[in-house]
Amino acid sequence: MKTTATNDESLPLAGVRVLDLSAVVLGPYASQNLAEYGADVIKIEAPGRGDDFRQYPPVHPDLAQGAPFLWSNRNKRSVALDLKTPAGLEVARALVATADVVVENFSAGVMARFGLDYESCRKTNPELVYCSVSAYGRDGAFADRLGFDPNAQAESGFVSMNGYADRQGVRALSPVMDISTAMMASNAILGALVARERTGRGQSMEVALFDNAVLMTGYATLQHVFSGVEPQRHGNTSPDTCPSGVFEAKDRSFYINCGNNKIFQRLMAQVIERPDVAEDPGFATGRERSARR
Repeated sequence: MKTTATNDESLPLAGVRVLDLSAVVLGPYASQNLAEYGADVIKIEAPGRGDDFRQYPPVHPDLAQGAPFLWSNRNKRSVALDLKTPAGLEVARALVATADVVVENFSAGVMARFGLDYESCRKTNPELVYCSVSAYGRDGAFADRLGFDPNAQAESGFVSMNGYADRQGVRALSPVMDISTAMMASNAILGALVARERTGRGQSMEVALFDNAVLMTGYATLQHVFSGVEPQRHGNTSPDTCPSGVFEAKDRSFYINCGNNKIFQRLMAQVIERPDVAEDPGFATGRERSARR
């Protein structure tokens, strides 16, 4: 591996240099994961305005940067480069030549126009691990289509599964699709770095937001294959376990989820002090409890 400066040589990615050519959440969060493992991450931003995510509110009055940007870009260094100029591209290519990893989320075809696509970069750096993140993949009918976390939540079916049965589905406020896709990208990069140690060769990979959003619908898809029943919205109650949900106490609300029979028995015998319920054969399994919810 190439050696670069790091503050803690004991971290697993100490000595690994990452060139972050991404913006907003997905790509930056993926490279931040690598930074927290000790990688030296250099973030490339447009001169003047930088990553648009810098101004997402609330903006700190002293730092002049938004909380969302700081949340997804800690432990990085930043450099302003105008990739639309020959001088800027020359610097970018020089950085690529010294990098172990490149992360990018430009629109389809942009990196090729810059001469910074994987095929171009590998000519000067055959050990490079190159990760592209996109909304719908680099090939196919939607290759040129932009996409964001809320769109992916809706189009994957994730929104239709969440909320209450008597109203429209709801999206998660947290950008769960961006975050989980970023983690998938980080995993792919780590796997490629391990493979490079074994083979001496780099490789390219692509992670798509929509693909991961479908994964985030969980096992509901296979449940549908087994049962033929469309996933339903159950609010805070789990359709698979009982008791589950939000309950009101005298001082506050609280959440219970009895994921297995042993937890149910402990809840009844040790917390609610009803060992008779714990031992009742009518509540012995999750199916029987759900039928008597």
